[in-house]
Amino acid sequence: MTAATWERLSALGRWFFIAHHTLLGRMLLGPLVENASMVRRDVSSIRSGDRPLLRWWSVHLATATLLFWLVVRVAGMPWWTYLLGVYLGNGLGLVRSYCEHQWADGGATRSIVVRAGWFFRLLFLNNNLHHTHHAEAGVA
Repeated sequence: MTAATWERLSALGRWFFIAHHTLLGRMLLGPLVENASMVRRDVSSIRSGDRPLLRWWSVHLATATLLFWLVVRVAGMPWWTYLLGVYLGNGLGLVRSYCEHQWADGGATRSIVVRAGWFFRLLFLNNNLHHTHHAEAGVA
């Protein structure tokens, strides 16, 4: 964030920014921030004519609706429990980006390689190649 952008923020905006850049903030506020920005960006792209993205969202929404129906109606889970689990699961997934985008000394890529025990290896998809992704953006 630039100094000019920081100066334009209200006290609440500054608090939110600082809170979001903590681990707990990333887990609790991150899903709200990430999903709102993704939807805003994708709606803009779809309005500009991105048909593959429209198809992707159509399939995603249809699949999510079916899964929601199965979990709530067929399995009998309360809807709020399911949505809370989805939200918290998204927050747990953001631990990965929180760790991977820490400041790194010499930080040209703003990324680090995470070494962890079995739980975090699973959470981090057991690859720990995020640094390469930033250094060589074309590498899968």
